[in-house]
Amino acid sequence: FLVSSVMIASFAQRLVRTVCPQCKKPYKPPLEVLQFWGLDESEDTNFMQGKGCFNCLNTGYKGRTGIYEVLVIDDLIQKLIIKNSTSQEITRAAVSSGTLNTLKENAADKVRTGMTTFEEASSAVLI
Repeated sequence: FLVSSVMIASFAQRLVRTVCPQCKKPYKPPLEVLQFWGLDESEDTNFMQGKGCFNCLNTGYKGRTGIYEVLVIDDLIQKLIIKNSTSQEITRAAVSSGTLNTLKENAADKVRTGMTTFEEASSAVLI
């Protein structure tokens, strides 16, 4: 049966540790790290890092959160699937049409808001 006719979306998930709310402190990441992730110092950011406390057993992390990638299967993606296109071709088309929210973008959002760290996000996202 044709996959493209029954699929409406594709979903990927990775789990990362969240910064401990008891000992988190703001920090300024190196410029190279910001550039690597496509972030700007002037953006509205809230970078956080756990210092370690009794609550988190001195790890700086407490709990986990998901990082998600969602690909909406629209007409363009359906046609590419039918044509037996490569995953790279499908990804390029989905990113350019705005139907793909990548793991990296979602991870950057979670880092930007202070929910997790660059180190955690990097371990979960293939860059």
